[in-house]
Amino acid sequence: MQYYYFISGLPGLSIDDAKQSYSTAAFREDASKHLSAADYKLLLSLHLPDELDILLRLIYNGVLPEKPVSVYPEKYWERFLAYCKELVQNQDIKEPAEFKDLPGFISAKVVELFSQEELPPYHTTDHSFIQDAYEYLEQSGNKFIKAWFEYDAQIRNIVIAINGREHNYDFKPYLVGHKEYVDSIRRSTASDFGLGKDVETYDAVWRIYDQNNILYRERSYDVLRWKWIDAKLFFEYFSVDKILGYYSKLRILERWTSMDTDSGKESFYDTLNALSESFKIPGEFSVKALKDKN
Repeated sequence: MQYYYFISGLPGLSIDDAKQSYSTAAFREDASKHLSAADYKLLLSLHLPDELDILLRLIYNGVLPEKPVSVYPEKYWERFLAYCKELVQNQDIKEPAEFKDLPGFISAKVVELFSQEELPPYHTTDHSFIQDAYEYLEQSGNKFIKAWFEYDAQIRNIVIAINGREHNYDFKPYLVGHKEYVDSIRRSTASDFGLGKDVETYDAVWRIYDQNNILYRERSYDVLRWKWIDAKLFFEYFSVDKILGYYSKLRILERWTSMDTDSGKESFYDTLNALSESFKIPGEFSVKALKDKN
């Protein structure tokens, strides 16, 4: 299906925009009126990793982000968890209609968690959910969704590997996926993890990682993603992939325009602080050290 009218009316976006006139929420509202049900579902699937983050925080009684990027409200996930708890006791209960579009692996994993006497460590469950989410999304029948999450996983894995080797901790359990380059990262002792020129992303990520300012790093990773979208969709004009790419850019832009304020930066450090409670983060990456650098 081609979306001539909808795409033609979208405002232009630049990674350097200081203000955002079109919010992701407004875009979703407009998209819901123009896209087919199947294509709108693809749009929402871009949020899956963020939705799982909210879900796990609720399971582990964690602090929710001040401005969550979840599509579904907190009450939705609370109802979902109540349904999963009922499933533990009775697997024959009917699934509520509001959950029918969720990937099946989510309820299966939550039921498995609730069936245990004690919850496993948060970071173990978090990685398990991330692994399944990326595997699910990389099997999408939509070429943009599939390629987007493959690329995002590539950046994620390379950053994890470089950081792990830099600070001498075992990063292998936190790699996502089973592709050939991931196996190379796991096995190789070479300085470039055996990726060489076969994985162009490596050099770009390494150059970014070599910078000391973590905010600069994170923004530069998003610039990589932005440029990837431009290249991937260069010959796409009015397809759903064009819309998915536009929305992905809009999400990147919203992330950084909201971080131009002190409250936005504080939210960023709050996220790091939450992570540091689950992982042993090297001293130079402590929240205090990072604030002193910026």
